Amino acid sequence: MPRADCDINATAENAGVDEGVDGNVFAAPLSEAMRQRVAALEEAFTEIAETRMAGLPVCNDALRVQAHGFRPWEEGRLLGALITPWFLNLIILPSDSDDWHAVRTGTEVEVVFPAGPCGFLHAHEERIGPYLSCSLFSPVFEFADQDMAVQAAEAALQALLGARRADARASRRDEEAAQEQQQDALHGKVPREMSRRGFLRAVLGGARTEDG
Repeated sequence: MPRADCDINATAENAGVDEGVDGNVFAAPLSEAMRQRVAALEEAFTEIAETRMAGLPVCNDALRVQAHGFRPWEEGRLLGALITPWFLNLIILPSDSDDWHAVRTGTEVEVVFPAGPCGFLHAHEERIGPYLSCSLFSPVFEFADQDMAVQAAEAALQALLGARRADARASRRDEEAAQEQQQDALHGKVPREMSRRGFLRAVLGGARTEDG
């Protein structure tokens, strides 16, 4: 798979997020222009759901298209999750100064988050242009309803942006929790209370975290 060098890095400070009550990560307010970009993403994939994906067996009819948790991130980019009836992905929308049109679709880049590096693929849709995408679930039959998919999307964002360094004992607990959560995911269960790093390991399946 082709790869491109990428110096995109995120920390809790530069990702436009704050640590809130109970350790939840809350998105910074979006400007009107940013809201329009997120709305355009949701509208584009709603149209896809209603046209070329309509009626396909890969789709989960319990889900609808929803852009969740988008926040300002790294020099005018936007980071969030996109739920559709056929996938749940992390999405990075480019800034006005980013020129990703020349990058071939499918080119992989490594994006570094507080929880560790994560692989994204360059993608393109005619209505919204280029963007980066990281697959969390595809297909999405694990989710019985929209609320369950939203919980998973939020947990993944919190895991990426809200991770804190922990001691070795906490790391071992996360590893054990990750194994349990992976088994739950395989059986269609998404727990309401999740270890951030453990969820990331279970869901991203290879996203590396750093402790110590």
